Amino acid sequence: MPKGVYDRQPTADVEAIPATEPVKMIAMKLERHYRPTGDYEVVGYMKPEVKKKQPNGDFKVVEPEEFIAGMQAPAPFPGVVSTGKVWASTTIKLPEAEAKNIMRLGIAARDFED
Repeated sequence: MPKGVYDRQPTADVEAIPATEPVKMIAMKLERHYRPTGDYEVVGYMKPEVKKKQPNGDFKVVEPEEFIAGMQAPAPFPGVVSTGKVWASTTIKLPEAEAKNIMRLGIAARDFED
């Protein structure tokens, strides 16, 4: 190239934005009430069976135990309102780092309903 003439070819000064990998979510069953710090997804909860005592002294199952998908467990006491808190016995999906932390603290246990 002659002196004083610059290279007219565009250079790639702009770095390509790296593709972000999706965050790995892990299903955890809460053993205590917990307020997640980041994103989470509610998987559901196990509704306990309801028994009713019969006149002869025996117990009869009125409502069987079932898994309610997509809803979190109801509050332990009526009238309790706590925005953002997830009640115990609810299965939620959390990011891997947060899931490891709450498992270490004993707040939740690993649930294998992925």
